[in-house]
Amino acid sequence: MRPRLAIFGASGFIGNGLCHYMSPHYDTIAITRSPHRAALGSPGLDVVWRVSDFFRRPDLEKVLNGVDYAIYLAHTRVPTARLDQARCEDMDLLQAANFARAAAVNKVRHIVYLGGMIPQGNVSRTLLQSRNEVTEELAGSGIAVTTIRCSLIVGPGSSAITLLEQVVRRAPLLLVPMWALGKKQPITLTDVMRAFHHCLGSEEMFGKSYDIGGPDIITLADILEHGAHNHGRTSRVHVVKRFPKPLFKAFVRLLSPRTHPSLISIFTEAVKYDTLVSDNPLQRYLAEGAGTCFGYLANYLDADTGALPHSPRERSVISDKRDFERSSSVRSIQRVRLPAGTDPGWLAHHYFTWLGRAIRPLIRCRQESTGQWLITLRLFGITLLQLQHDEPVSTPDKQVYAIIGGLLSGTKAKTAARMEFQAVSRGRFAIIAIHDFRPFLLWRLYRFTQATIHGWVMAAFQRHLRNGMVDER
Repeated sequence: MRPRLAIFGASGFIGNGLCHYMSPHYDTIAITRSPHRAALGSPGLDVVWRVSDFFRRPDLEKVLNGVDYAIYLAHTRVPTARLDQARCEDMDLLQAANFARAAAVNKVRHIVYLGGMIPQGNVSRTLLQSRNEVTEELAGSGIAVTTIRCSLIVGPGSSAITLLEQVVRRAPLLLVPMWALGKKQPITLTDVMRAFHHCLGSEEMFGKSYDIGGPDIITLADILEHGAHNHGRTSRVHVVKRFPKPLFKAFVRLLSPRTHPSLISIFTEAVKYDTLVSDNPLQRYLAEGAGTCFGYLANYLDADTGALPHSPRERSVISDKRDFERSSSVRSIQRVRLPAGTDPGWLAHHYFTWLGRAIRPLIRCRQESTGQWLITLRLFGITLLQLQHDEPVSTPDKQVYAIIGGLLSGTKAKTAARMEFQAVSRGRFAIIAIHDFRPFLLWRLYRFTQATIHGWVMAAFQRHLRNGMVDER
């Protein structure tokens, strides 16, 4: 029997390419959170598509049953609900924690993770942490992990290349900030797939991290110049000394309004830094026969429009967004520092008791003998939210409370709405998350009242833990 391979986060252009590349060699399972993308499948390929909620660990344990190897591609760059009150890096960390534990339960033998290259130069500690923490979370499961890092992947359906192509088509003048001329070594999708195939199951690569790139060294200005040429236009790229980052982000957002704001933020941050590849065994393996950035693009550009073909995910993203809007779903994910000597059980109890004190003139929080927490209006005694501890799915590293009622909730008993307190980063941090919540209030009223207040409350609780607790570790 052939080994069974799971491609986690298979909806994007990289996952789509890997399905084609890997299916002749492995029994391939493509895992996505989108039922619409799964319905499209991979015509002509022996690939099984499975839908899973990346934020629900029991779901992941089911889809990873019997898997030998896993390719981890999950990065949150598209909406997961009608309202995401979360930073991308926190969502990525929580998904990695859930996946790592589910993979450990199923005794997955090897995980190959695709991440971004660590920039060179004066890089913030926050950026360095975000580039390393997913690898650390996956490795914390005890499973062998190999990390492949690259800066810009060139291929049909690439979000970054599509974004740049839209900028070229729509801008009458292309202004590039001088601070955005970081040197990159883009790599073709074909070479990335070669790298995955070479690493999978190779014990000599267990626990290693490799930077990979193509033979070209280019800047943002070079890519835009080439894009203008493909559209039959003379060069309109001008480098300017003074172009503040917020203004540049707004400029890109104006030219590509359908691109997720988080992707634009990541893009504008990435173009600041050099990301060049140093010598390593995987890079030497790929160097023979590696494709050039612009030569590879030329094979896929439409002869009439000069544009790249769309990824299958683009159609599913539109359908997913419609589903989110119909359901008015909400997801909130906030990271807090977990005080020394505590665990998620302590954090949950401390949060609810703190909440009752923090908004004492308005609300009361009390715990019933059944384990339920009731959040009520003090003056009228009206129950705003009712949360029941879900013991069957709670574990020492994660406490789950089902949201089963209350005036502010449009959910009913036995729905997926829940609040979770989960330890991550080997207990240094915890994630407080609300998943699949549906408000009772009209959407616009909810956005400017309940959602805003929840944001204030979580920020205040983060400050409380940061300033009021001493971490002795």
